Amino acid sequence: MIILLQELAAAIQASPGDVPAEAVDIYLKMKRDSTLANILDPDYQRKQFSVAAEDILQNYLEPKTCK
Repeated sequence: MIILLQELAAAIQASPGDVPAEAVDIYLKMKRDSTLANILDPDYQRKQFSVAAEDILQNYLEPKTCK
């Protein structure tokens, strides 16, 4: 949550004269590889959740359970 708020603050500070929604939109267009862009990208989030789920399954369940 803290990272999201930091990224939103950075986006708004990058365009101080714009309303926050426009500032975020401009920021995302300028920095497509930013953390904020990744947070808002559903495909990226899906991959991250998949990796986390796989990690949980491999590390916390008995091997017999996963087969």
